[in-house]
Amino acid sequence: MICAWRGSIEDIIWPQHEPEGPIELPLELWAFNSDPNNKEDLVLNLDRCTIKFSKFVYSHEIPLWSIVGPAFQVFSSNITTCQFLKEFSALEMNSPVVILLQVTDCERVDHIALYASKDIDNLLDNRIDDEATEDTGLNKLKLFARPLNFAIEQDILKQEDEARNQARIKLEKAAAQKADKENMIKQVVLAALRLRGINRTNPDFKLLFHTAYKSTLCSIRKLKTSDITVDIAREKVEAILNIIE
Repeated sequence: MICAWRGSIEDIIWPQHEPEGPIELPLELWAFNSDPNNKEDLVLNLDRCTIKFSKFVYSHEIPLWSIVGPAFQVFSSNITTCQFLKEFSALEMNSPVVILLQVTDCERVDHIALYASKDIDNLLDNRIDDEATEDTGLNKLKLFARPLNFAIEQDILKQEDEARNQARIKLEKAAAQKADKENMIKQVVLAALRLRGINRTNPDFKLLFHTAYKSTLCSIRKLKTSDITVDIAREKVEAILNIIE
């Protein structure tokens, strides 16, 4: 995955498809301030924040900077974009790689391109010294390994969980309503049979009960309303029992 950061850490643009060439960031949104007398520090100024990194490779003559460490690569000096892409494509991507490439004419910044391997989630998690993060600001760089698509993914998962919970509640409510309705019909059938002097000791009780219950339930399901009252159920049961008798 190749990502571009425009203006601030929060503004990350993820292409739907991996582009063939580099993603260039507009100069007005990015600027590097470096001190030739301090070759270990580099201040990266973005729109709404300033992060100071140490352990940078700095050279006044070589227009490339990169963090020293197993996750990063430094390319040769005076490299062009085409040469960079050629060397980048020839790399053995055994470990995640991020390159901050500053193309310059000595003092003037032309553009900055950022390249990341596909394993972005694990990019920096295990490759930055935790003891150095508090003072140098490298902990903020870890935000790069958890870009916006991670937050979007979490939001989607949360929405899916909420949708599943709503569906579950709806199903449980429907099941409870169905159970209440079926139980109510059973009680109406039992009451109607008792009024006719038919109780559980009657040899025809089971046949009459199940016939009246199933027929009433089937008849009620055909009704367009879901609001089934005891009076409606009693009316249906009586009509069915009259037919049976």
